[in-house]
Amino acid sequence: MTAAGLVQVAVVSALGASVVAKVVGQRRQGVQSIAIGKAGDGLLARLEPVSMTVLFLWFGTVALHGSDWAPEWFEPRLFRSRGAVAAGAILNLGALGLQLTALRQMGRSWRIGIDPGSREALVTRGVFGVSRNPIYVALDLIAVAAFVMSGSVFFLVSGLVVIVGIHVQILREERFLASAFGEDYARYRSRVARYLGRRNPSGGATPGPLAPTR
Repeated sequence: MTAAGLVQVAVVSALGASVVAKVVGQRRQGVQSIAIGKAGDGLLARLEPVSMTVLFLWFGTVALHGSDWAPEWFEPRLFRSRGAVAAGAILNLGALGLQLTALRQMGRSWRIGIDPGSREALVTRGVFGVSRNPIYVALDLIAVAAFVMSGSVFFLVSGLVVIVGIHVQILREERFLASAFGEDYARYRSRVARYLGRRNPSGGATPGPLAPTR
């Protein structure tokens, strides 16, 4: 296993461990973190358990690539570059830092899935002040990193599927948050971009220091 591969495996493992720790920690506080399939939006809610399972399995393939245990799975490759591998490792580490920070700052408001019965606070500070979806941004970064590090057609196609699936989930959560928090969420959405950046008074997105939705 290369040093970059070790980073890839370590990041995926740390992300998985952080999610498990968060679920267990919130359960001890009386908070049910897993709300998969509970949203009342029809087919998308019914497909949510399948999409979450596919996402977890996909992360397994990322770890598999980093371990270099089955390299033939990831052929053909569009390119091979040491510089790209190094850049991908940096993206992975950045994604891990962003994910861990966002999990901590969300506190009791964090869920896997959409919980229509949740009455937790809307998180708008910290990293949520420059991205309404820092956790999903972190997952997108890992998808980009997997392709950059491998140059693989598999990670190009599967990464795009993951990113599109995450975008669909973001849109679902935006509808829920707009319904649950009304004007508070509308004001928040008006000043913080969906993925990255703060908005100026005219509505355009401008870069800003990291600051907080889920």
